[in-house]
Amino acid sequence: VNEARTQHRQKTAEELVILADAVVDHLGNGDEDVNLEREKEMLKKHVKGLGKTGLDIFGRRVQAQWPELYPFADQRTLSGLQKLGLPSTAEELKKLLEQHWKALNIDGFEGNEDEKKRRAFVQVLERTTGIDLEGNADRVRAEATPGTEND
Repeated sequence: VNEARTQHRQKTAEELVILADAVVDHLGNGDEDVNLEREKEMLKKHVKGLGKTGLDIFGRRVQAQWPELYPFADQRTLSGLQKLGLPSTAEELKKLLEQHWKALNIDGFEGNEDEKKRRAFVQVLERTTGIDLEGNADRVRAEATPGTEND
């Protein structure tokens, strides 16, 4: 199982390098306005085998680096957020994080405050997607709800 997970990580890393190369090659020096849908179409055209899921993952993760794309959440992640009882839009989640910003532990995040907020947002999205994929939304929601007993 560990070997399969390692191979999956290696394949993902290789695919991210291909994505990064395509972005650099086709977006030039970054002076253009960034538009997620346009960028996704460009990547789909220039990266063989890249589909909707890969493009959604790209959009979800790249917003930590591209403030122009923030906040973005793909449909899969929005569904997971809803299962956890969290806001159902990217903008609402952004507002929730800002409301509770001072209480969050973001010591491990680098950058200025805006960069840290984008990284925290992406981390919430990534963890939400993981929880949903593993089928653990009900358990996590129960553990996070005051007054419920954990099994």
